[in-house]
Amino acid sequence: MNECEFKIRGELAYRLLLNYNMLESYRYRPEYIFTADQAGWDADWEGRTILALVRLYESTKREPAFLERIIDALEEHINSKGYLGEILPEGEFSEQQLSGHNWLLSGLIEYYLINSDKRILGRINAIIDISQLFLLLRLYGRSFLFLNVFCADCP
Repeated sequence: MNECEFKIRGELAYRLLLNYNMLESYRYRPEYIFTADQAGWDADWEGRTILALVRLYESTKREPAFLERIIDALEEHINSKGYLGEILPEGEFSEQQLSGHNWLLSGLIEYYLINSDKRILGRINAIIDISQLFLLLRLYGRSFLFLNVFCADCP
């Protein structure tokens, strides 16, 4: 399918510029964004921002002012396991951390699709690995609980 050229005008163009105005304010800049969320939702704020900036770029073809710097700064904030936030003890997982990383995963995948930046693949794979492990443990735990609830004689 061929991409068609079009110009965005009127109210839609104005609203898209307002979105850029907000997403290029100090709260969404690399110096601040990695400290923005203090409520335990690691990667949520960063992921939503990356995704929003990529979507705006796709819509307008205007380069976001700070997207590349956010992507570059990501490396400074990633822990030794390849994701954002605290490394929990073996066998412990945070649903909030996983949820936030789903936003980051979406943002990084969309970012990769617009520029094929190979360094992003490692980040994407690290998030997928930890997400799969968490989901398997949750599934196992729920299955075990399910069996215990419906089988009084089960160990």
